[in-house]
Amino acid sequence: MNGKIGVISDTHGNSKLMIQVCDFLICKIEVSEIFHLGDNFEDYRFLKDMGFPVSGVPGLWDEEFRDNVTPKVLIKNFANKKFIFAHAKFLIERLSREDLDVWCYGHTHKPKILVENGKVYFNPGHLKRDSDRGVLASYGVINFSNTAIEFKVLDIENSVIQSLNYSLGTITKN
Repeated sequence: MNGKIGVISDTHGNSKLMIQVCDFLICKIEVSEIFHLGDNFEDYRFLKDMGFPVSGVPGLWDEEFRDNVTPKVLIKNFANKKFIFAHAKFLIERLSREDLDVWCYGHTHKPKILVENGKVYFNPGHLKRDSDRGVLASYGVINFSNTAIEFKVLDIENSVIQSLNYSLGTITKN
């Protein structure tokens, strides 16, 4: 399976930056889907209403996080790996599931790609503003092929600031 997805988080109502990044993800990177990891769930709805192919989960401060209807996590299969999408890492930890290969989460506003105990932990950072909490705005791209999964975090100038290649059991961090 070949494909690409985008991952954004912690947009906090910054529609200008969200649209800029989502347009780039769709038009230039050619992702098939964008995952919005919360804060704010209204931003996810805004993107969906604009016609972007987006799936989303609520952030901790969103009203939808407290309702008993809106899913707090999404689980999808890509490249024969099980991905989970949530706003915060602790939400995934609470599930106590060993079958989840890739954990995608936000909340901290700090981008991170980490491999630990055979799992990939992927945080795309934030799009709250150009810089928040001393961290520049960023977003994620995940590329799938028949032989590898490549994880990238890009800044708002679309330059790669972190990357990791997961290939046939071999992991290479750049």
